[in-house]
Amino acid sequence: MRTSLIAIPLLLAACQFEAHMGSGGTAPPQTPANTPPVPAPVPNGDATVTTPTTPADPRATVNPLAGVTIGTPTPAPPFDPRVRPQLNLTSANAAIPLVTNNTDFGSAKLDSDSLSGLVYFLPNAPDRLPDLGTIQPTYRMFTRLFSVGPQTFAGFNAPNGGAPRNTNFAVRYAGSFTVAKAGDYSLYLDSKEGSRLSIDGKVVIDNDGVHGRTFKNADFTWTDGAHTIALDYFANTSDVALELFIAPKGKPAATRVWSPQVSF
Repeated sequence: MRTSLIAIPLLLAACQFEAHMGSGGTAPPQTPANTPPVPAPVPNGDATVTTPTTPADPRATVNPLAGVTIGTPTPAPPFDPRVRPQLNLTSANAAIPLVTNNTDFGSAKLDSDSLSGLVYFLPNAPDRLPDLGTIQPTYRMFTRLFSVGPQTFAGFNAPNGGAPRNTNFAVRYAGSFTVAKAGDYSLYLDSKEGSRLSIDGKVVIDNDGVHGRTFKNADFTWTDGAHTIALDYFANTSDVALELFIAPKGKPAATRVWSPQVSF
C-alpha cells in the first residue's frame, strides 16, 4: 500500500511531462524575444495601397527662419489688385536664348506656374542694382521658387562656350500669383548683395547695396485674387544668396519658401 501511494505522484509527473513535450517527444520551438511577429497574410483584393504624396519641392516645406533674428517690420498699405503693370517677360523677350544649364536661379523648364526670369551679364561690379531696363539680357529662364540658399555659385554657361559667369551678373524675375485667402502676411527677403522686391508695381522691400547675407521684411494686408510680383538681384562675387519667405503675420513658425503655390 505504501508503494502505491509513492507511485501516484510519479505517474502524474510523467503525464504532465508527456503533455508538455507532445507526442513527438520534442519541445516546441521558442520564439526569441527580439524577433518581430510575422503579420498574417492579407487576402488578394482586401489590401489598400496608398502612394505617399511628395511635395513638388521639399524646400517649400521647411521653416528657414528658425533662430534668425528679424528687425522691425516695415508696414505697407493694402494693395489695390486693379493696379498692376504688365510683367510678361516670356512674350516680350521670346528672342532671347534660354539658359543652357540648370541652377538654383532657374532653368529652361517652363511649368504652368513658373515665373519668368532674365539674366544679365554685367560689364563691371556695381555697388547698387543697375537700371536693368537699359541692359541687353543674356538669357531668359524660369523658376517656381526664390530659393537660392547661401552657396558658392558655379555660374551660368557662357553663350559662346567660354568660362561660366558666376560674378558680375544680375537677374530680374516677374510674374503673377494668386492669394487664396485674404489676410495679413509677412514677407522676408534674404540676399547676399542687392535685391529689390515689388508687389503690384510697388517696391515693398529694398535690400539693395553691397553687403553680406541680410534679411529684410515687410507686413502686408492682401486681398484674395491675382497679384503681380517682380524681384531684382545682382551679385559681384560667386558668394550668392537670394531667398523669399512668407508666413501669416505673427506666425513665424509657419514660414515657408514663397512660391505661387503657397497658401495658408
